[in-house]
Amino acid sequence: MDMGGGRLIRIMILVLVMVLVWKIWDYSALPVLEPPSFNAESEVAKGFSSSKLQKDQEQNSVLQAPVDEEHLLQEARKPIQKLEKERNNEDEKQDVKQKNDKIKKTQISKEKKFKKVNKTEKETKKNEDNQMKKGEKGREVAVKSTMRIEIYYEVLCPDSRHFIMKQLTPAYEKLKDILQVGLVPYGKAETQEKNGKITFDCQHGPRECEGNIVHACVTNIIKDEAKQIAIVHCMIDRNEQPMLVGKKCVEKHGENWGSISSCVSSDKGISILKHMGQMTHRLKPEVSFIPTITIDGSQEDQKHILQDFHKVLCKRYKGPRHPSC
Repeated sequence: MDMGGGRLIRIMILVLVMVLVWKIWDYSALPVLEPPSFNAESEVAKGFSSSKLQKDQEQNSVLQAPVDEEHLLQEARKPIQKLEKERNNEDEKQDVKQKNDKIKKTQISKEKKFKKVNKTEKETKKNEDNQMKKGEKGREVAVKSTMRIEIYYEVLCPDSRHFIMKQLTPAYEKLKDILQVGLVPYGKAETQEKNGKITFDCQHGPRECEGNIVHACVTNIIKDEAKQIAIVHCMIDRNEQPMLVGKKCVEKHGENWGSISSCVSSDKGISILKHMGQMTHRLKPEVSFIPTITIDGSQEDQKHILQDFHKVLCKRYKGPRHPSC
């Protein structure tokens, strides 16, 4: 209860105490009556005195009745007790209200914290999504700046063998993350079709045509670019017996020779090599030397490509400078 309530209680107690004191003082100030005397001279006087004495005694008995102070105090305390009870009830209500307010504040605090956590999680996820998008965008940029390399060669050509083993393989090992390599084993061969049958006339004889078909099947069936180049590197080192060296090199790199052998001995191998010939004959300018290498479709600077392929690739690369450069 507030200060106004306490002051009111104290005023009421003071008033009641003053009333009580006043009552006690008023009763003690009343005169004490003497017992009446009897006069035998007259019966009338006697009767009058007797009647008066009776009245005085009754009045005196009333005036001199004992005052019950305890009762008065109890009666005075009743309004005070009532006020105290009301005050206690108010205090209890105030305590309950404070507890409820505290619980409400705690709940609000938890809700705010929960919202804050959710907001943080959403922001974190949003940042992660943005980073992912940036990463994907960066990868797209990397793909766009990758160089497309095509090697037009033939399997028994000494210059082709030298370029693949001494220039292509070392350069690819250093720059494979920015290269896309296509191998076209056809060279200066010619494709002939007669009575629905396709044959090839190769610069270094029939053995080379057979070897070209083996290489063509490897590049068609084995999808891993790094393995393609490794197997071709292995075969071209000793390519006089294409099927034998082909089996050895394919199995050495953990691939299935059976699928390659089936390709070579079927129309599939012939069809693939025919396609390689078409790619070679479409080159502009036309092939005059084997091997011929194109970088993003350009045959520019063939001399330096054959001498230092890695250096030319670094120079022609349009993306950020590669670490190996």
